[in-house]
Amino acid sequence: MDARPTKEAVLPVGCAAVQPVSKFGRAVQDFCESAELYPLWMHQGRAEVLRRYRRTVLGPLWHTLSLGVFIAVTGVIWSSIMKADLHRYMLFLPSGLIVWGMISAYVVDGTAILTGAQQQALSSRMPYPMLAMALVWRLFLIFLHQLPLCVIFGVLFGGRLDANTLLLIPGTLLAAANGVWMSLLAGLITLKFRDAQSAIASFMHILMFATPVFWSRDLLIGQKIAWLVDANPLYHLVEVMRQPLLGEQPTSVDWLVSTLMLAVGLVVTVFVYGRVRHRIAYWY
Repeated sequence: MDARPTKEAVLPVGCAAVQPVSKFGRAVQDFCESAELYPLWMHQGRAEVLRRYRRTVLGPLWHTLSLGVFIAVTGVIWSSIMKADLHRYMLFLPSGLIVWGMISAYVVDGTAILTGAQQQALSSRMPYPMLAMALVWRLFLIFLHQLPLCVIFGVLFGGRLDANTLLLIPGTLLAAANGVWMSLLAGLITLKFRDAQSAIASFMHILMFATPVFWSRDLLIGQKIAWLVDANPLYHLVEVMRQPLLGEQPTSVDWLVSTLMLAVGLVVTVFVYGRVRHRIAYWY
């Protein structure tokens, strides 16, 4: 007897109740279904954080503590090298490192979301974008543990919080939305080409120093290579979160580029996902 599931057996519910007629429609359906499963991927993200720090005293605060020490030491050294004002630099560096850490992890950790879910993917039917959403939620929880560092360094070095700080909320939502497509696309690439995981990790490490994380964009004013920074969409995505942490407003260009990045990246990822979705199980 043929035990394969019929089409009726796999029909989803909710926003994806209508059977799609194309690969693109099937991909959109998976994204909608994943969004409806938010209790599941939120639980998965939280459980992964707890699993990583099980039987530790400070839990995820260990990462916060080590990052704080790294910022303190690096800030003193780099401010001396660049002859920057220590107080301003110690406000600039934590916000940039914390935000960049979350954004880069969307890509670096995203390379493992599909390869690491082999048993789950082969034993049950699930919308794969749910794995990307679980990762984004996990990284957001870690970001919340690190956020007090900005407050601590702000108190120590004369930072300020005002109405502009509230812009961190839409900035974080915009970054998280970008994180979903970035992690899913990175996961698809790595599942097909396993060597891509190391290549992507190395590329993101290099990109960290090419992006104004440790140094300010203002240092390149009047330089011919300044356009390279402005052409880096990750720089603008960092700015929509870093500037509110500094009590400033992101520029309209930062918002525009980050929004365009979301639109273009989401369309490309949905297209690629729709094309390869039926092959994913065979790539394990």
